[in-house]
Amino acid sequence: MAQELKPHAGTLTFQIVFLVEPDGDRYHAWSPMLPGLHADGATAAEAVQRAQELAQLYLEVLIEDGDPIPTGVVEAIPPGVQIYTKPVSISV
Repeated sequence: MAQELKPHAGTLTFQIVFLVEPDGDRYHAWSPMLPGLHADGATAAEAVQRAQELAQLYLEVLIEDGDPIPTGVVEAIPPGVQIYTKPVSISV
């Protein structure tokens, strides 16, 4: 579930779980909490950073359109997948 943290001066911050796995000579990052969000990078850290940036845009569009924030749950983690929990902040 995307968990809303304390709002500060017009900012909402969510803790988003990103999963990362090797994909050939690159890395693939996605968030089961935000369906359809996928990113890649030359390193796991780069893939997570790109996914974090996409998550910000994803959440901004949901908020602008008045759509609900997904409450996806991370159920099963495939073997070999790294887990990252990162904050994503949205200005409102």
